Amino acid sequence: MITSGPGTPRPISLAVRSYGAAGALHAHDFEQLVLPVYGGMEIEVGGRGGRLTQGVGAFVPRNTGHAQSSGAKNRFLVVDVSTGALDSASVERLSRNRFFAVTPAAEHLVQYMALALDGGGDEARSTHWLSLFLGAMETPVTGPKSRLSGLLEKLKSRPGRAWTVDEMAAIVGVSESRLYVLFRNAFDCTPHAWLAEQRMQAVRHGLSSTSMSIAEIAGMAGFSDQSALTRAFRQATNFTPAEYRKLQQELRSNKQ
Repeated sequence: MITSGPGTPRPISLAVRSYGAAGALHAHDFEQLVLPVYGGMEIEVGGRGGRLTQGVGAFVPRNTGHAQSSGAKNRFLVVDVSTGALDSASVERLSRNRFFAVTPAAEHLVQYMALALDGGGDEARSTHWLSLFLGAMETPVTGPKSRLSGLLEKLKSRPGRAWTVDEMAAIVGVSESRLYVLFRNAFDCTPHAWLAEQRMQAVRHGLSSTSMSIAEIAGMAGFSDQSALTRAFRQATNFTPAEYRKLQQELRSNKQ
């Protein structure tokens, strides 16, 4: 929930940022959400270390020391929230673990805002977006390391493989029905719905960060052909793959 009132300073600020090697430990007098657009990085928040990658974000409470480092190309949506703009229940929930799973619905909002953002955004749009994001995150907040972590890494490393629920359950060491429960509790979706989102993430990364052809990206992500990818990608993002690639190129040009 977002709280604000007449005469209060601008409560929300959004920016798309990239991070390099070994940033200095620092703190600020506002809360911050760090949400991956693509790539990953190591981050330490208040003495707790973790890795941010697709599907895992971080919450930095105000006046809390933090530092980050990455040796690969990355892009993050960073949301600065002034003190008092978030209700105490949201702050407590996010502060509990510092690292949290980004639900598929929330991930769509992150990708949308990263595309829409051009050097900042007006207050009304930013506040509305954060309200939508927090609503989409109304599932249990979990740390990046869980019972599913080994399976998730395998799925992310080979998103185009034709994974079966039986294979996934065997990797975790649970029954198929129990696997559904674990995914529902962690991500509010089925295993295959989560995998479908990872395939979209792989497609986004391929379009924005590589010179692979759209047909090659389709094969890598497990789609039968370029047309199948285009249909699925348009349904998920309202863009064709070619349009998305062009927008990412324009976004990088505007940031240089």
